[in-house]
This record gives sequence, structure tokens and C-alpha cells, in this order.
Amino acid sequence: MYMESWYLINGQPTFNGGTETEDFYKYVNDGFEELLETPLASDVLFCSGQYDPETETFEVEVESRAIIQNKTFDAYTQGFKRQILTRITDKIAQYKYIKSKDTMGNWQIYLIMTMPDTNEIYEKVVAHECNYVLRWQDRKTGVIYNYPCLIEDASQYNSGVETVNSILQTPYNQYMCWLSFDDISISLRRDMRMFIDYSSDIPETYIITSTSKVSYSYNERRIIRITFTETEYNPDTDRVDLMICDYIDPNDKPEPTTPIVITYNGNPEIKIGGRKTFKVDSADTVVFSLLVDSRWTDKIIIEQSNNQCVVRCANNTNMVGSNFKLIATCNGEQSELLITIKGAF
Repeated sequence: MYMESWYLINGQPTFNGGTETEDFYKYVNDGFEELLETPLASDVLFCSGQYDPETETFEVEVESRAIIQNKTFDAYTQGFKRQILTRITDKIAQYKYIKSKDTMGNWQIYLIMTMPDTNEIYEKVVAHECNYVLRWQDRKTGVIYNYPCLIEDASQYNSGVETVNSILQTPYNQYMCWLSFDDISISLRRDMRMFIDYSSDIPETYIITSTSKVSYSYNERRIIRITFTETEYNPDTDRVDLMICDYIDPNDKPEPTTPIVITYNGNPEIKIGGRKTFKVDSADTVVFSLLVDSRWTDKIIIEQSNNQCVVRCANNTNMVGSNFKLIATCNGEQSELLITIKGAF
């Protein structure tokens, strides 16, 4: 009996003959594009770079469309998790966040948690809805950074207080924080303190007690996980109005220190059996000391008077050609002078 290996149909072809790969990809991509134009999809912005909380914008924001799944979650404990489907050509691996408007027209920020992957139909990532903007200051430059993040309760079963010596009770709570991994957030370390609270009075203060910069990086610096432990508010250093702990004013720069200059006559050298005077011109107290080879410890002597000193060298020909250091210390700063021992003639 003669059987047709294929037959013509109206509309799109069937995809079970094993020879229609090209048509499959053509139609399936068209189908996903059609889905992106339906109410199932949303207008989104793919984002990267620094976040400005005043304008609620990132340095880089690229418009596109995406399908955001799990918006209608089954349990409140899973309410922050999303699956986001995008065009393969969007190449969202180069971005860290996705923004989309909620039902009230407000921008909602999602942190991309995984490396994007594709099934040749669409690109997919798992993203978590950010519920806080972590804020800290660079201690060297004074620059303030803002990072949208996800804060989760890490101590929901404790009492919220810690008892010390059976008498004193202090606040005790822990949070788990997930935020973007980059050249700035990599500097986060233990003992850094931050406010994590929406209170405008005295926000709850937390200190970093653990960081994990490898486990969720996917070799692409994707995510940092941080553990915060509650600590005490310090009214002397914490600025509630700026929501910055341990604030430093970038305009308060220390006055430059005057370098310590050791002066002397001639060259930085001393003859065996001789002596030489060294001094530092300073209104502050200067302390002199020697750094000498252990063989000559008792053969090179220093005598100090005010901000000058006299160095005496024993008459020992074995010392010729050796060196030692004269060190001058003033206000925590040091200056060193390398001195050579010369022959008597």
C-alpha cells in the first residue's frame, strides 16, 4: 500500500516528521512574539549600574517585553519569587535587575538571581522581588551607595532578645540579605553597620556578621548573600536623616602632615671612632632610634637632646662598609635615614 510521507495542510505544518526543524523554530519564535503582545506579558526595563533612589532609576535601563510568572503566588512565603521569560535576543545576562510596573503603576524591582538560560524558544531567569534598598557609605571616599535587595527573616523562631549575664537583655534579630554582586558590593565585609528599617524615628541597626561571595556567583559575580545581626544604635556616628551608619563627612579631610626631614652636615655617613649630629626641625617632640645589625649593637650609640641626637661609632675596622638606619618618629609618623660607616681616613 502506497503511503504519503507527508501531506499538505492548511495553516502551520505539523512538527513530528523529523524534517521540519527550520519551520519549527520559525513558528515557535513567532508564537512567543505573539505572546509578548498579549496581556500575559508586561513592559519591562532591563537594568544595570548604580541605582538612584531619588529618581528610582539605574544607570542603564533598556525597554523590552517579558512574561512575569508567579505573580499570583500560592503562599506568602513564596511571594517574592518570580520566573521571567524574555526574548533570546534580549541577552539579559548582562543585566542585574528587571523593573516592571505593578497594578498601581509603581515600578517594582526584581533582582536576577540565576544565570539566564534558554530552551531555544525563550530566555528564562529566576528573579526575586526587592523589598528594601540597602544603603551604606564608602569609608575611604565618602560616596553613598544604594542597592535594591531582598531582605528575609533569618531568626523568626527566636524571642528577639538576648540575655547577657542573666540580667541584661539586648535586642537580637537576624536578617538574610541578597543583593547584586559587582566591583562595589564586593567590598562589603564583616563589622559594617547599616540601618534596615522603614522607621523614621530610630531605625533598627544591623551589623554584617557573614558574607557569601562565591556560592551564588555562577562565575559571573551574580549574587552576594549577607547575614545581618541586630546591634546597637550609635547617636554619635549614625545619621538617621541620611539613613547611614558610621557616617563620615567627605568634606572633613585631615590636614596634610608635614614630612619629617632629618638634617645633617655633609653626607649620610659616619667614620669609625667618630660622631655625627642629626636633627629634625619641628615644634613637636621627635624621638630618635637606631636599627643596627646585631653585631654592632653595642658599638653604635645614640644620645638624644630635644629634637636632635648625636650618634657615636666605635673604632672598629670590621664595621667599615656596613650600614644602619636612624629613625625619627613624630606624631605617629616616621622617617628613616640610611647611614654608611666609613673608614677613619
